[in-house]
Amino acid sequence: AYVLPGVHISPNVYGKGLESGYCGYPQRFFVELTDKYSHSNIKVPTDCFNVIITSDSSSSPEIIPVITPTGDGTFEVIYTPTQVGDYNVTLEFFGKPDKPSVVSITAKPQTSPQWSYVVELPNVLVDSPDYFVIIAKTNEYDQQKVGGDRFDVKLVDEDGLNLAVVFEDNGDGSYVVSFTPTKIGKVEVYIELDGKNIVGTPATLFVQPACM
Repeated sequence: AYVLPGVHISPNVYGKGLESGYCGYPQRFFVELTDKYSHSNIKVPTDCFNVIITSDSSSSPEIIPVITPTGDGTFEVIYTPTQVGDYNVTLEFFGKPDKPSVVSITAKPQTSPQWSYVVELPNVLVDSPDYFVIIAKTNEYDQQKVGGDRFDVKLVDEDGLNLAVVFEDNGDGSYVVSFTPTKIGKVEVYIELDGKNIVGTPATLFVQPACM
């Protein structure tokens, strides 16, 4: 606990960014400052709190976290490790360092087109916005924990024209593909990763007339 006049501060730290992560991907955790006895949140000036991040590698550049107060006595901390290895994350309150947490950073596992798949292709109505979801899987058949995969998505109608699509990365290994078909008929769905089709593609969507 850290002492202010009449207040004993007890930090509560939580978030996956203090457990493990992937090189090159932002890590996030939260620090909640509460009164040791009343357990109520305490607001302190931003300059009373700091986070120091160091790597075991001497060649690793300094990691400067982004610390953002949420306004309720909680701070959001985001940092991006740039090398594989162990990082020491030390919280500093009023100039006094706490015991560091060791965070193991590894390379992101390779995404496999052999295991990645479309959750379910929808029943589609003409001129109605719709979407489907892609799940990225590793070679070990685990869902990716982060985004960044470059799926090549094409929707082609019977005239050979490409439909406009919006590709959204959810940042958790899932991706949303949104589109609006403008013609009744077949639409061929092509989804590739690294030049290879993912599971269940190519596939065919059938665009039906809109309900009256």
